[in-house]
Amino acid sequence: MQTFTAMDFIEGLIEKYKKNDRIDLSGIKEEMFIKYNIDLSEQVLKDYWCYSFGKGNRKI
Repeated sequence: MQTFTAMDFIEGLIEKYKKNDRIDLSGIKEEMFIKYNIDLSEQVLKDYWCYSFGKGNRKI
């Protein structure tokens, strides 16, 4: 059985909304709020992106 984590889910959303090495944070926030009633702050997404990829200078 494969385990699916919240990090996998957010990573999938990041890939979905990535355009030209930039991420459309408003698109991720909107999808999370509309589909799952979860209100993510942009800082949470930025922190996740920098932490998970180990690069603090990513363009977001």
